[in-house]
Amino acid sequence: MENKKNHIYGIVNNIIVMLSPIIIIPFAIKNVGIDEYGYFVQVNIIYSCLISIFTASLSGYFIKSYLEKKLSFHDIFIIQLFINLFSTAIIGIYILLRFDVVAPYIFVVAMLTNTLNFEWFFHAIGAQKQLLIRNLIIKTMFVIIAIFILEVYKNIAVYFVIFGLNIIIANFLLGIYSFTKIKNKEYILFSNGGGGNRLFCFIKDAKFFFLSPTIGAVYQYGDQILVSLLFPKTALVFINLAKQIIGASVMVSGTLCRVEQKNIFSSEKIERLTKIKKTLMAYVFYLMTTSILIILIGPLILGMLIKETVSLGLNYYILIAGIYVFTSLSIFIDYIIGLTFRTEHYTSISNICCATIVTLLNAMFLEKYGATFSLFSLFIGELLVFILLSTMHYINIKRRTYYNG
Repeated sequence: MENKKNHIYGIVNNIIVMLSPIIIIPFAIKNVGIDEYGYFVQVNIIYSCLISIFTASLSGYFIKSYLEKKLSFHDIFIIQLFINLFSTAIIGIYILLRFDVVAPYIFVVAMLTNTLNFEWFFHAIGAQKQLLIRNLIIKTMFVIIAIFILEVYKNIAVYFVIFGLNIIIANFLLGIYSFTKIKNKEYILFSNGGGGNRLFCFIKDAKFFFLSPTIGAVYQYGDQILVSLLFPKTALVFINLAKQIIGASVMVSGTLCRVEQKNIFSSEKIERLTKIKKTLMAYVFYLMTTSILIILIGPLILGMLIKETVSLGLNYYILIAGIYVFTSLSIFIDYIIGLTFRTEHYTSISNICCATIVTLLNAMFLEKYGATFSLFSLFIGELLVFILLSTMHYINIKRRTYYNG
């Protein structure tokens, strides 16, 4: 019963996260102009890339390591501190070299406070309800304040500040709750002795968790950089909008996988494969249903919010749905099956192939066929990742079954 509630909390939470930027974008474009909003997108791409590599990629690893008592909360906090100091330096240098205004530097502060982003801890202890309440408050305030202030000031610098403060406040709330909760001995799990050895194990065990998203960033964000160089900022904004829809939808899938992670990894090893099979069937049904909704309802909703989307065509939404489905399936394989059989390197191998093909396709055909081709190349890439991951894991499971008799 508790697991079902956490599923619901996780889904509602990510719907809130998904809707807030989509609601804000038309107001931002209307009040600051699509070209000015394009400057914001350029900074946000770098920020999102760093978050993908150094935060989102490690969430599953932190949950597993914490539940299996390999890393303590204190260990993970120290790891996050060093990682986010490094990320802060990168985005600070980028803004210094790229912009001559102050507003983008709010992203530097936001990145630094990401040290307090303990969202993995909420998933590990089954606190999806608290995570939902936090996001509901923050995102609702963000949407209301952003709409009101943008209508008054109509300035992209104001939007930078509002967006940055939204991240900073959300991270502080996560940190306060987590540090308060960790005082309870129930969540410490073990003493802090031997932390050096556990941190060494992190460097050894997590390399594939870093490698995969780093490679993934090449084709997830590199195409947007190419679009910004080859096409008007309008094209960049709509490609970025597609990526936000995909990212938000995949975030829901990822949450479902993380909720199941706790359920699966808390069970006996002999029961895990059976649970994985049952979960996969329900997961596939969910993906098929939501992808159809994206294709059918997406054009209607975005058409009402942003008039320019009328010219995008149905192919735009079909590609979004296809990328979403295959990315979500790969996440399930990576988060659930990969962690169960310790085959994280399979994801790295698949992503290397994907990054190579997507980069080559964009380099050869993006300028010729237009900005939307970047979505087609990403669809091909995510399809390839799914096929490779499925094949490698199928062979691995069959081999294990054969040798185990």
